[in-house]
Amino acid sequence: MTEPAYLLIIKGELVAADSRKSELYRQLHEAEVIVECTFEDGHLKLEVTKNQKGRADVDAMMRVKDMQNVWAVGDCASIPDQNGKPYPPLAQHALREAKTLAQNITAVIRSQEPRPFIYASKGTLAALGHFKGAGQVYGINIHGFLAWWVWRTYYLMRMPPWSRRLRIVIDWTVALFFRNDVVQLDQIRGNMLASRSE
Repeated sequence: MTEPAYLLIIKGELVAADSRKSELYRQLHEAEVIVECTFEDGHLKLEVTKNQKGRADVDAMMRVKDMQNVWAVGDCASIPDQNGKPYPPLAQHALREAKTLAQNITAVIRSQEPRPFIYASKGTLAALGHFKGAGQVYGINIHGFLAWWVWRTYYLMRMPPWSRRLRIVIDWTVALFFRNDVVQLDQIRGNMLASRSE
């Protein structure tokens, strides 16, 4: 059995107005932030248009095409850049998409115009192990220890608060001078020996 649901997410909490007569429904409807969807077999069902790769087809403001007040962001959304090509599903994009999306939803609630998501990639990096990496930052190709260090530094700076960053730097610095600390538990060794004797 399907029943209508009117949804709004506030600070990660799902708020549902069960009845069209409820005060919450009236307030949400006046703010035009209600999306009608259905529950089927205990699951929320909302059909959106998708591209060939299965990502939600959205406009530059991150609104799902052909739907009012439905937004998508991150890996599930195909957000077009200024040339019409979709942004890649990378963390550096998703972080900035989320900020722009929050501003856009706030703008719509305040009867203002949302703004398109525009972002120029700063580059890409990959850690290859053994203190080596590769990547491109601001159009400059880097590799080896420098690329690994830039990659680590970027993620370190994303970590809150400063006390945690300091602990991580100390741990990483110690790891530069010593080999990995490999531990084998007696229980695992006992199980391995028992399986060999069988």
